[in-house]
Amino acid sequence: MSATTSRPRIAAIVLPTRPAQPLATMQASAAALPTIAAICATASATAGFSAIETLQVSATTLRIVAHNDSQQALVTEVTISPDGEAAMVTEVVGVHDGSCTAILDAFDRAVEAGGVRSLPPRRKHTGGACDLAASRELLQRFTRRLIPAKASPRPQAPASRTRTASSRNRNRGSQ
Repeated sequence: MSATTSRPRIAAIVLPTRPAQPLATMQASAAALPTIAAICATASATAGFSAIETLQVSATTLRIVAHNDSQQALVTEVTISPDGEAAMVTEVVGVHDGSCTAILDAFDRAVEAGGVRSLPPRRKHTGGACDLAASRELLQRFTRRLIPAKASPRPQAPASRTRTASSRNRNRGSQ
Protein backbone atom coordinates (compact mmCIF):
# COMPACT_ATOMS: atom_id res chain seq x y z
CA MET A 1 0.00 0.00 0.00
CA SER A 2 1.08 3.53 -0.58
CA ALA A 3 -0.48 6.89 -0.02
CA THR A 4 0.25 10.44 -0.98
CA THR A 5 -0.49 13.62 0.93
CA SER A 6 -0.66 16.79 -1.04
CA ARG A 7 -0.62 20.19 0.61
CA PRO A 8 -1.80 22.38 -2.24
CA ARG A 9 -0.77 25.63 -0.68
CA ILE A 10 1.35 26.37 2.35
CA ALA A 11 -0.06 29.52 3.88
CA ALA A 12 2.67 30.39 6.36
CA ILE A 13 5.67 29.18 8.26
CA VAL A 14 5.47 29.95 11.94
CA LEU A 15 8.80 29.81 13.71
CA PRO A 16 9.23 30.27 17.44
CA THR A 17 11.61 33.20 16.93
CA ARG A 18 9.59 35.00 14.25
CA PRO A 19 5.97 35.94 13.74
CA ALA A 20 4.04 34.06 11.06
CA GLN A 21 4.77 35.29 7.57
CA PRO A 22 3.04 34.23 4.39
CA LEU A 23 5.54 32.58 2.07
CA ALA A 24 4.79 35.12 -0.66
CA THR A 25 6.35 37.84 1.50
CA MET A 26 9.39 35.73 2.42
CA GLN A 27 10.93 35.63 -1.07
CA ALA A 28 10.04 31.96 -1.01
CA SER A 29 12.64 30.51 -3.36
CA ALA A 30 15.57 31.81 -1.32
CA ALA A 31 14.35 31.87 2.27
CA ALA A 32 11.61 29.29 2.65
CA LEU A 33 13.09 26.13 1.12
CA PRO A 34 15.84 25.52 3.70
CA THR A 35 13.36 26.23 6.50
CA ILE A 36 10.77 23.84 5.10
CA ALA A 37 13.49 21.21 4.51
CA ALA A 38 14.57 21.39 8.15
CA ILE A 39 10.96 21.09 9.31
CA CYS A 40 10.34 18.11 6.98
CA ALA A 41 13.53 16.39 8.17
CA THR A 42 12.43 16.76 11.79
CA ALA A 43 8.91 15.59 10.94
CA SER A 44 10.27 12.56 9.06
CA ALA A 45 12.39 11.57 12.05
CA THR A 46 9.34 11.98 14.29
CA ALA A 47 7.39 9.63 11.99
CA GLY A 48 10.15 6.99 12.31
CA PHE A 49 12.33 7.71 9.27
CA SER A 50 15.71 8.80 10.56
CA ALA A 51 18.07 8.47 7.56
CA ILE A 52 17.46 11.72 5.70
CA GLU A 53 18.75 12.96 2.35
CA THR A 54 17.96 16.44 1.04
CA LEU A 55 18.39 17.29 -2.61
CA GLN A 56 17.94 20.70 -4.22
CA VAL A 57 16.38 19.66 -7.55
CA SER A 58 16.14 23.22 -8.86
CA ALA A 59 16.05 26.75 -7.51
CA THR A 60 12.37 26.27 -6.67
CA THR A 61 12.14 22.53 -5.88
CA LEU A 62 13.52 20.63 -2.93
CA ARG A 63 13.30 16.87 -2.33
CA ILE A 64 13.57 15.29 1.11
CA VAL A 65 13.91 11.49 1.20
CA ALA A 66 13.82 9.85 4.61
CA HIS A 67 14.03 6.09 5.06
CA ASN A 68 14.28 3.52 7.82
CA ASP A 69 15.98 0.15 8.20
CA SER A 70 12.91 -1.69 6.85
CA GLN A 71 13.38 -0.32 3.31
CA GLN A 72 10.45 2.06 3.79
CA ALA A 73 10.63 5.71 2.89
CA LEU A 74 8.89 9.03 3.18
CA VAL A 75 9.49 11.17 0.08
CA THR A 76 8.60 14.87 0.23
CA GLU A 77 8.85 17.40 -2.58
CA VAL A 78 8.47 21.09 -1.86
CA THR A 79 7.90 23.36 -4.84
CA ILE A 80 7.60 27.11 -4.93
CA SER A 81 5.76 28.58 -7.90
CA PRO A 82 6.95 31.75 -9.68
CA ASP A 83 4.31 33.76 -7.82
CA GLY A 84 5.75 32.62 -4.46
CA GLU A 85 3.21 29.97 -3.42
CA ALA A 86 4.70 26.86 -1.86
CA ALA A 87 3.25 23.38 -2.22
CA MET A 88 4.35 20.17 -0.54
CA VAL A 89 3.66 16.58 -1.61
CA THR A 90 4.63 13.63 0.60
CA GLU A 91 4.48 9.96 -0.35
CA VAL A 92 5.03 6.78 1.66
CA VAL A 93 7.03 4.08 -0.16
CA GLY A 94 7.49 0.42 0.73
CA VAL A 95 4.77 0.09 3.37
CA HIS A 96 2.68 -3.04 2.85
CA ASP A 97 0.76 -3.37 6.11
CA GLY A 98 -1.74 -0.54 5.64
CA SER A 99 -0.02 1.84 8.06
CA CYS A 100 0.50 4.53 5.39
CA THR A 101 -2.25 6.72 6.81
CA ALA A 102 -0.87 6.54 10.34
CA ILE A 103 2.62 7.43 9.07
CA LEU A 104 1.30 10.40 7.09
CA ASP A 105 -0.79 11.53 10.09
CA ALA A 106 2.31 11.54 12.30
CA PHE A 107 4.31 13.37 9.63
CA ASP A 108 1.56 15.98 9.09
CA ARG A 109 1.24 16.63 12.84
CA ALA A 110 5.01 17.06 13.14
CA VAL A 111 5.11 19.42 10.12
CA GLU A 112 2.36 21.51 11.67
CA ALA A 113 4.11 21.45 15.06
CA GLY A 114 7.25 22.61 13.26
CA GLY A 115 5.44 25.72 12.11
CA VAL A 116 4.19 24.99 8.59
CA ARG A 117 0.56 26.05 8.19
CA SER A 118 -1.34 25.02 5.09
CA LEU A 119 -4.69 24.25 3.65
CA PRO A 120 -6.00 20.88 4.84
CA PRO A 121 -4.01 18.07 3.22
CA ARG A 122 -5.58 15.98 0.45
CA ARG A 123 -4.96 12.25 0.67
CA LYS A 124 -4.89 9.77 -2.15
CA HIS A 125 -4.34 6.03 -1.72
CA THR A 126 -2.20 4.80 -4.57
CA GLY A 127 -2.41 1.07 -3.92
CA GLY A 128 1.36 0.67 -3.99
CA ALA A 129 1.94 2.57 -7.23
CA CYS A 130 4.23 5.54 -6.66
CA ASP A 131 3.04 8.95 -7.85
CA LEU A 132 6.21 10.97 -7.45
CA ALA A 133 9.12 10.42 -9.82
CA ALA A 134 11.43 10.54 -6.79
CA SER A 135 9.48 7.69 -5.19
CA ARG A 136 9.73 5.56 -8.31
CA GLU A 137 13.50 6.14 -8.44
CA LEU A 138 13.82 5.23 -4.77
CA LEU A 139 11.79 2.07 -5.24
CA GLN A 140 14.09 1.02 -8.09
CA ARG A 141 17.12 1.67 -5.88
CA PHE A 142 15.61 -0.44 -3.07
CA THR A 143 14.81 -3.22 -5.56
CA ARG A 144 18.37 -3.25 -6.90
CA ARG A 145 19.69 -3.73 -3.37
CA LEU A 146 17.35 -6.64 -2.72
CA ILE A 147 17.95 -8.50 -5.98
CA PRO A 148 21.65 -9.20 -6.57
CA ALA A 149 22.92 -8.75 -10.08
CA LYS A 150 23.17 -11.96 -12.05
CA ALA A 151 26.68 -13.27 -12.31
CA SER A 152 27.85 -13.49 -15.87
CA PRO A 153 28.31 -17.07 -17.00
CA ARG A 154 31.89 -18.26 -16.93
CA PRO A 155 33.28 -19.08 -20.33
CA GLN A 156 33.77 -22.79 -20.60
CA ALA A 157 37.06 -24.21 -21.76
CA PRO A 158 36.86 -26.11 -25.01
CA ALA A 159 36.53 -29.82 -24.61
CA SER A 160 39.86 -31.63 -24.62
CA ARG A 161 38.56 -34.48 -26.75
CA THR A 162 40.40 -33.70 -29.88
CA ARG A 163 41.14 -36.96 -31.55
CA THR A 164 44.23 -37.62 -33.46
CA ALA A 165 44.33 -39.92 -36.43
CA SER A 166 46.11 -42.62 -34.44
CA SER A 167 43.48 -42.63 -31.66
CA ARG A 168 40.68 -42.93 -34.22
CA ASN A 169 42.38 -45.89 -35.81
CA ARG A 170 42.81 -47.62 -32.46
CA ASN A 171 39.12 -47.21 -31.65
CA ARG A 172 38.08 -48.64 -35.01
CA GLY A 173 40.18 -51.73 -34.56
CA SER A 174 38.53 -52.63 -31.26
CA GLN A 175 35.02 -52.70 -32.66
